[in-house]
Parts: sequence; C-alpha cells; structure tokens
Amino acid sequence: MLNLIPLFLLLAVFGVPLAYSIGIMVWIYFLQLDIPPIIIVIRMAAQQISYPLVAIPLFICAANIMAKGGMTDRLIDWCVAALGWIRGGIAQVNILMSIIFAGISGAALADVASIGQWLIPAMEKRGYKAEYAAAVTVASSTVSPIIPPSISLIVAGIIAETSIVELFMAGILPGLLMGLFLMILAYFIAVKKKHPKEIQSFSIKYFLEKTKVAILDLVLPILIIGGIRFGWYTATEGAAVALAYALFITGLIYKVLTWGKIVDAVASTVKLSSAVIFMVSMSASLSYIITLERIPEKMVAFISSLGAPYWALILIIMGVLLTVGMVMDGLSALIIFLPVILPLATLLHMPNLNHLIHFVHLSLVLGVLTPPVGVCLFLASGISGVDILRIAKATLPFLIVLIFALLLVAFIPGLTTWLPSFI
Repeated sequence: MLNLIPLFLLLAVFGVPLAYSIGIMVWIYFLQLDIPPIIIVIRMAAQQISYPLVAIPLFICAANIMAKGGMTDRLIDWCVAALGWIRGGIAQVNILMSIIFAGISGAALADVASIGQWLIPAMEKRGYKAEYAAAVTVASSTVSPIIPPSISLIVAGIIAETSIVELFMAGILPGLLMGLFLMILAYFIAVKKKHPKEIQSFSIKYFLEKTKVAILDLVLPILIIGGIRFGWYTATEGAAVALAYALFITGLIYKVLTWGKIVDAVASTVKLSSAVIFMVSMSASLSYIITLERIPEKMVAFISSLGAPYWALILIIMGVLLTVGMVMDGLSALIIFLPVILPLATLLHMPNLNHLIHFVHLSLVLGVLTPPVGVCLFLASGISGVDILRIAKATLPFLIVLIFALLLVAFIPGLTTWLPSFI
C-alpha cells in the first residue's frame, strides 16, 4: 500500500481525476496480491445498490429546478426586506441567502454558482470591492454542506453506516452558528468600511409583502427538514418530495418552467450527481484495501502509543484535515479519511458518531476557502474576474471565524448531539 502512495500523488499532480487515480492505485494493488480485478467492479456495483444514494440526484435536481424557476430573485428580495436595513446589508443578504439555499441544494459549489452570479455583481455596483464580494459569497457557501440536506453528509452516512436523518439534524446548529459568526464579522467590517444600507429602516409592511411573494420558496427547506425530523418520510423520500414540490410550484404555480429549462436542470443534475456517485462507488474498493491492510487498527495503536491528551489529538487531526482540504476536494477527502478516523472515536472522546463525523466533515469543508484547490474560489474568481489569491486573502477573516466555529463543534458535543436526541 505504501509503495502505491507515490503513484497516487504523481497522478494527482498531473491532474488525473481523483476517482481514476484511486481506481488505478486499487487495480495495481489487486494485481500485486493476485486478487481478481473483477472484484473492483463487483464492489463498485454493490456500493451503488444503496437506497440513500438515490437522494443525491433528487436533491440536486430539486435545487436546479427551483433556480430555473426564479427562486433566487424572490429570495434575494425577501432577504433584503429582512436584513437590508443593517449597515452592509447586501453582505448580510448574501450570507442569509446561503443559509436558506443550504436547505435546498446541499452543495457549496451550487451555492456559489447560483447566488454568486447575482450577488457578486450586485455588491460591486454598490461600491464593494470585487474581492470582498467574492469572499463573502465563498465563505457563506461553506454553510451549504453542513445544513441539511447535505450531499456530503449522505455520503458520510453511507460510509459510517449510520442514520442519515440524525446526521442531517446534527448539522442544523453548527450551520446556523457558522452563519451567525459570518454575519457578525460582516457587520463589523461594514461599520469599519462604512458600507451602505440597502433600505433605510425595517418595514414590517414591506417585509410581509416580500414574504408573501417568496413564501412558497421559503417553505421548501422547512418541508424537507421538518418532514424528515417528524418521521413523515426518510431522507431519500424527502428528496423525492422536494423534487415534486419544485416541479409543482415552478410549473403550475409560477408557470415559468419550460421543457428547455427542465432539460438544462436534468443535464446539470446528471453531470454533478454522476461524478459524486462514481467517486462513492470507487471508494468501495479503497475501503476494501483499508480493511485488508488493517489501517484503522494500526492507526489506533499508533495514536494510543503517543500518550497525548484527547484535546491535543483533536487539534492535530484538525490541522491535518484543514491541510488536506487545501489540496483535495472535500468530498473526495471525506471518502478517503473518514473510514480511517472513525475508529479513533474513543481516543478523541467523541463516542457519538454525529459528533465525530461533523468534526471531520466541517474540517474538510473549509478547504473550499483555501488555495490551491479551493473549487469555490475558482468559481468565484470566474464570476468576479478577480485573481484567486486576492479572493483568498479577502476570505482570511472569514476563515478565522469559521475555524473558531469548528473548535466549538469539536469541543462542545451538544452542538451536534442535542437535536438528534429528539428523534
């Protein structure tokens, strides 16, 4: 296994997609041990026969349909009515939009793509620096993979063989906490930079008018999270409900959905979800090797021999995962590292899987903010036309407060265990 790591790194350096790099490494490993390579295909097929995996394309398609139906415009107007009276209101709107959109899309990249193309130019027109507008958009997008429904949490639940519903509920408080910290920081920056307000004062009449317009869009996250929480349907069934609801309101209520928009939404869904599912399938063979090599047991034995206190181990692993997130896509890293870290739950004083998984997950999610492989940074750079390093520099204050939120998640178990305890 160690002999193959240099090959894996070499493939990654030359830009070979991670799933293919894993596949090549696994194939060579099997040949070395005279294991029939057909087992790779068998394990990939077996991993795809997973009921929770169906939720991934359904949630993605629901978000795409809602975006095609003009949801972004209606929600932006509602957010302006709610927070536009605060100094730097458009930045607050940006963050609130990400929190709401997190309850629909579940992916940071989708958040930047849908919200960024509207709000980054809007912030620039209002006098904000382009790199700051992009930084707010990228930083707030980290909330999307945390608040349910989250694509990466579905994958984590499959890997850990734990309740996806509980993982969803466990992500609500950390996600809201991250959003709150970002809003507080954006306010202080706005006061210092004298950023403008969007509206002079809060008007209950104006707010209710915009709520009436956006109410059907605002219902969708509540429908997903509430229905799953109260046991009306599973996470996968909730994804189907979300898609049906999106088709209903955009096609029959707003009457803006055309066959062309449906085709575009489905094509985008296939492209994104197939990449995720292929990566998950390929990870099945990698997990076979991890088990065969007894890597988790060896990792536990090694860390136990260090004799370090649990808090030091948490900080070390956090530092490693944050570094990994700088050079590897978060979902790919989650698939590779989560099976190795799960056996460390007792040593880290994280016996509750919801706590451990969210600690690992959030540590890797913050990688979207950091170069050289911060995918959201590249997307925001393309939208804003600003160099990626300038955006990365502007995101640094937001990264600091998000790391503080990560520390709270790591050392306060109740943030991830309280809500699931009500299920």
